[in-house]
Amino acid sequence: MKLRTGPDVGYATNAKNAYRLKVWSTLADRCPVRPCHANTLLMPAREGLEIDVARSRGFSPYRMWILDRNPAVVAVHKRRWPAIQTVGRELIRAEEKIPGASLHAANIDLCGNVSSELTWFGIRNTARLMAEDSVIAVTVARGRERMLESGVTWAEDIARRHQAEPLTGTDMTDRTRLLNVGEFLRDAGRHRWVMLIRTFSYCSSGRITMLVGIYWLHNLRSRPQPGENSRYSRMIAFALQHGLVGDRIIELGPYPREEDPDFVEED
Repeated sequence: MKLRTGPDVGYATNAKNAYRLKVWSTLADRCPVRPCHANTLLMPAREGLEIDVARSRGFSPYRMWILDRNPAVVAVHKRRWPAIQTVGRELIRAEEKIPGASLHAANIDLCGNVSSELTWFGIRNTARLMAEDSVIAVTVARGRERMLESGVTWAEDIARRHQAEPLTGTDMTDRTRLLNVGEFLRDAGRHRWVMLIRTFSYCSSGRITMLVGIYWLHNLRSRPQPGENSRYSRMIAFALQHGLVGDRIIELGPYPREEDPDFVEED
């Protein structure tokens, strides 16, 4: 059986190795619990290099879920790491095996752009697996999105409001993509607040530019208040240092929900 669901050249390129290191260093640094106690989700492909990087940043294979749509791929990793829990199916079906609201950190490395229906369902379903306080990295392809199918028009309006605080190294289109991903995460309905804390891009082995957003998901009843030692303030400081500039952080608050008597919309 062919153990390749990605490009034939593989994923052991310098750019991909640097990507893994950035993602898992950030997830370890921003994780709400100690990495060795964090439940994690990753998609390591045939090479399994991402498992080693995550372990090097303190994440335990005893608390890892690895996913690939090819059951033979996850079976190979299971033989190497018997403690790892495996999901041999598509990302959109991961919640059939992984308990809901249980993951503290996840990296979902997708090959589609934000207008892809599989991308939307994959991000939304993964958000349902995330704990109330958690961090997630989402990678999408920069490409020609189909505007009406992706909801990009909606996100572009929000992106324009943040022109005074642009994302470092990104243009309006990239800000729109990143906001769309944040909207997909929030659309799952479990998290009231989604904050983008880091973003970067890299060129894949297939010569496609991939856009990475790392988000903090939390479920507080109202907007967190800054404080000298608060987790919220540390996230703001990190976001300003790694990918965001300006006086404000791009974050998506909750929808006003009439059925939620405790929710009060803030100005």
